[in-house]
Amino acid sequence: MIKPPYLKPGDTIGIVAPARKVSIGDIETAIEIIKQQGYKVLLSDNLFGNYHQYSGTAEQRTNDFQQMLDNSNVKAIIAARG
Repeated sequence: MIKPPYLKPGDTIGIVAPARKVSIGDIETAIEIIKQQGYKVLLSDNLFGNYHQYSGTAEQRTNDFQQMLDNSNVKAIIAARG
C-alpha cells in the first residue's frame, strides 16, 4: 500500500466539482478555513460552471479532475459537491 505524505502548511489543495454545480457562496467559507489552516487553494477551471444541474459537461468535469491529478503541486483534492 502506498501512503501519501501528510499535508503540511503551504501545500496546495485542489477543489473540483465532479458533479452538481456550486456557487462561490456555497464554498467560500470552506475555502477560507482551508487557507486559515495554512494551505493554498487551487480551484478547477469549471468549478463554478453551469451545464444543466452540473458544473460542466462530462468532458469538462473529467478534465478538471485529471488536471488536478496531473498537477504535481496539488497534494490533495476535495470535491466541492458530488
